[in-house]
Amino acid sequence: MKMNTLPDAMIPLEKLLQVLMAFMKDGYFAFTKKDSVLKRNSEIYKDFCTQIGKYFIIDNMIKLYFVFYKAEIEKKESGDKRTPIPYYVLGYLGKTVSDKNIKSINDTLSNIFKTKEDFLEVYDFCKTLSTFYRKEYFDKYKLDYNIMIKRDIDYEVINKMKDMVLLLKNGSKLKLLFGNQFTV
Repeated sequence: MKMNTLPDAMIPLEKLLQVLMAFMKDGYFAFTKKDSVLKRNSEIYKDFCTQIGKYFIIDNMIKLYFVFYKAEIEKKESGDKRTPIPYYVLGYLGKTVSDKNIKSINDTLSNIFKTKEDFLEVYDFCKTLSTFYRKEYFDKYKLDYNIMIKRDIDYEVINKMKDMVLLLKNGSKLKLLFGNQFTV
């Protein structure tokens, strides 16, 4: 990533809030509620955006934004130009972190981001899950990508795909992190 101009180095507040919403809630929620994140009278603004400091340290906010950014770049470079689905990648990551009995989200994120290898293993899992979800969703419902992203995420499909991806990846760190906790 090259940062040649000031906008290249800036993180838009609205996009950052969407990224954090995708992590805390899910990708569909972040995608469909983006117009409410900066509206002072909205429920999302009052209940979520003003409370961000309770959930995240700044370092982890920036790292989550770069997870989104990495997925966006890979999506643009992919053959289908649609996968991985960045907000879904963050949502899957958030589901795994929030379902664990660990004292805080920040401790878990700090563990994930501790080494490049750990991060890439977790990221690759979430990215692959996003791609498999899109394919399985189409097979199940015969609905185009543009319709799929405007609908609630089908967690039955996700859980089916999660087990398949875990078997495919066979990573011991993934099993420790994800195990069977990734359910809704």
